[in-house]
Amino acid sequence: MTSIITTDTQLVHEYFKRLTEDTKSTLHLFADDATVYEPFSTEDGLKGKEQIGYFLSVALMANKGLGKKISILNQGKNKIEAIVRFTKGDAVDGRFQFKTADVPTANGIEKKIKELRIQFVN
Repeated sequence: MTSIITTDTQLVHEYFKRLTEDTKSTLHLFADDATVYEPFSTEDGLKGKEQIGYFLSVALMANKGLGKKISILNQGKNKIEAIVRFTKGDAVDGRFQFKTADVPTANGIEKKIKELRIQFVN
């Protein structure tokens, strides 16, 4: 596993890096009680690691071979927003709004994803 993640910006970049590697390490970035709101599920969102894990499995397949350009838009206390341009031929932009939590671990305080909202903007 990589070193401990201590900033929201590190967390965003690590999320997109791991999203092309494997589901288990990506899921490790989420708090146990996290929720993901994405365009293909219910308004209630995907709650907890089991439901989020299924989503990440599909997202991993969809992200293989895509180019990504990450632009951080807004950042505040325990929240960060990014626009990501995905490219493979045509380009698609996604807005990713992260709410984060500072979670105590054996190695110290680590940033985890508490809530993730995903929207495609074009």
